[in-house]
Amino acid sequence: MTTKPKASLRLGKRQGPRRLRGLDAERSRSKRGPALGSDPAGLTRVVALIKRKDENALISAVEMGVSVAVAHALPGAFHLAGTEIAGLLGVSSKTAQRWRLNATQRLTQSVGEKAVRLLQLRQLAIETFEDEEDAVAWLNEANEAFGGRRPIDHAHTELGCQQVERLLIRIDEGIFS
Repeated sequence: MTTKPKASLRLGKRQGPRRLRGLDAERSRSKRGPALGSDPAGLTRVVALIKRKDENALISAVEMGVSVAVAHALPGAFHLAGTEIAGLLGVSSKTAQRWRLNATQRLTQSVGEKAVRLLQLRQLAIETFEDEEDAVAWLNEANEAFGGRRPIDHAHTELGCQQVERLLIRIDEGIFS
């Protein structure tokens, strides 16, 4: 009597949702369907616009509605739990869970703008420290400049995000005081 292979063996090594290790990872077409980049406001496009510093195109992407794929990528991009990212985006953890159920959904304009803003901050940190891991580590470490808070927590508001940006620019310019 022969037995059927287990379902997990038939699926191969790639099981479960894709985790974004680095935002620089190229998305290509696969057997699973079109790449995220085929979505006009998807993750690949948003990251490319951030790297090019194309503010007008980013504004258009936010106005069109950023794909929930951008929100899905944030926990991996910042090495944070999904509940922490939900808090940074100003949504409940239940709302963030519902995004997982509908991959074609779009974020509201305010949430999409916050997600893009966090990714812009991450990109600035990478450019400042010239290393992705160092940049993410810096964003997650308590900093006296923000009253002992982590820069990522301080970036919860637009004003806080601007303060973190200013500090990164000062670090990049060699001004440490």
